[in-house]
Amino acid sequence: SVAALAKGIPIDKVYPVDIDGALQSVDKIRGHVDAWWTSGAQAMQLVKDGEVDMASIWNGRAGTLRKEGAPVSFSFDQGVLTADCMVIPKGSKNKDLAMKALAKFVSPDLQANLPLYVDNGPANEKAFETGKIPPERIKDINSAPDNVKKQVLQDPEFWRDTLVEATEKFDNLIQQ
Repeated sequence: SVAALAKGIPIDKVYPVDIDGALQSVDKIRGHVDAWWTSGAQAMQLVKDGEVDMASIWNGRAGTLRKEGAPVSFSFDQGVLTADCMVIPKGSKNKDLAMKALAKFVSPDLQANLPLYVDNGPANEKAFETGKIPPERIKDINSAPDNVKKQVLQDPEFWRDTLVEATEKFDNLIQQ
């Protein structure tokens, strides 16, 4: 997704990603990349140690670096917004109770507490209407309405179908 954005594809036209076209963007910068990080901790360390001037990094990791005093700023412009899910296993004995618990977990009131403790944003956009999230925090929250507009929403179905092939092509390219 990031490489497609780098190629100039508008946020609302990224999917389906033209993998070969996106990899052309990667090929253009490949010689200037000091490290292809493989974990969030490694990305943080590269930034913290000054080994890189710029990085594509999870906002929670960038926020932690900033809290630790690293000279870090970040933007959600052309970021990638991902989603997670919660499940209740088929055949659960307490399905009704589990459904009530999940509804509570994603309620605006509880979700509004999340940015008070971590840099990941609430999944429920109504959390921003509760008044619990300090205005100065909102600019650093990935799911804040103004930040969502700047990001591409990752398409999990696309990646389910193409991740293996795309990863192989990417790995082959960066190892050249």
